[in-house]
Amino acid sequence: ESESPRSQTRLLREAHAMAKLSHPNVLPIYDVGTFRGRVFLAIELVEGATLEEWLQAKRTTRQILAAFLGAGRGLAAAHSAELVHRDFKPSNVLVGNDGRVRVMDFGLARADRDSNEGELGPQKNLLDDQLTVDGSVMGTLAYMAPEQRRAVSADDRSDQFSFCLALYEALYGESPFAGTGEARWAAVDRGEIREPKKGTTVPAYLRRAVVRGLAVDPEQRHSSMDALIIALRSDPAAARRRLLLPAIAALVAVALVLAVLALRQERAVTPCRGSEDKLAGIWDDGVRSRLARASRPSTSGSRRTPGRARAGSSTTTRRAGRACGRTSAKRRACERNNPKS
Repeated sequence: ESESPRSQTRLLREAHAMAKLSHPNVLPIYDVGTFRGRVFLAIELVEGATLEEWLQAKRTTRQILAAFLGAGRGLAAAHSAELVHRDFKPSNVLVGNDGRVRVMDFGLARADRDSNEGELGPQKNLLDDQLTVDGSVMGTLAYMAPEQRRAVSADDRSDQFSFCLALYEALYGESPFAGTGEARWAAVDRGEIREPKKGTTVPAYLRRAVVRGLAVDPEQRHSSMDALIIALRSDPAAARRRLLLPAIAALVAVALVLAVLALRQERAVTPCRGSEDKLAGIWDDGVRSRLARASRPSTSGSRRTPGRARAGSSTTTRRAGRACGRTSAKRRACERNNPKS
């Protein structure tokens, strides 16, 4: 059974749209053709999962932001090629096992209204061809910008709204707009965004960037996807850390230099100090005190043997004399080699 002309047109639109793009974060199309009345696309085989599936596992804020930044760069590339995706959502993004994120399904993409006809040539007619029927709106309602849902011509800022809505859901685990059905659309049209739950770990700067992208008025959103990406990466805490690390490293280096200089100065002033330490236990205050007590007459009832006291004193004195002689010789030799000490 052959495809309907409408389905074929959508596939051909996707082929023409993606043929205009060559970017690491956009799924490439290698070939397009028809076989037995059906259109086929030859695209890159990516081992991985959709972003929607990838988010089912527990992810950190850092991981979520990194994945969406990749998708954002893919959208920015499309906008640079004057294309509007018009159906951005997590299920239209692939996360490869290699970690690379790729935006896909440009079947609803349209050339931007300000694009140049001469540059687009015959592709412009196909990409500008409306796929709506009886005023219906193409895309996924849950991620549509207000102007797109009202059938107003969508532009790159409409993609930005869809992107920020998906990012909000990934960060907070819920839609930014409360309610269902008409109540939800009313909240969208009024720009009533939920307050974050208590205990959220999403940084304030990140919330501000996302909430701005969800503004009802497209003029109040970020000027472009590139501007949004810059805002999402502008973490004040990270910037302070980047500034502090060099300062801390410089202070540590200065402290080390001062310590080395102080040590060298101390050694230069007293290079021969320390020889006296070798006399500890041989000739020091304790030894001198014991010799003094041994040489004094006994005041107790016991009688000290004079010869033994003199022999002990003499032995200690000889040992001290030899040690003092060696120490003095070493000090004199050191002082000859260091005349400034």
